Amino acid sequence: MGTAFAGIVRAPMTSVVMIFETTRDYAVIVPLMISNLVSFFVSSRCQRQPIYEALAYQDGIHLPTAESWFITGQRRVFQAMRPAPKY
Repeated sequence: MGTAFAGIVRAPMTSVVMIFETTRDYAVIVPLMISNLVSFFVSSRCQRQPIYEALAYQDGIHLPTAESWFITGQRRVFQAMRPAPKY
């Protein structure tokens, strides 16, 4: 279950915490981490875009990527703030 979660959602550490909280067994952590990393790398090689990003893009939701954050630069608070409208 954790390996499938790591491959589909691409959140390997989340699945480790989830499985550990379910089983409360320290013996499963190392094999689970190894299987999660293998699943993560295999899914990354097979499909570059994670499934939920592909579904969001299909629905017309375009989320910013890490590259777009570097292109736009850092935004300061005063750049994002607007004055309050006067009624």
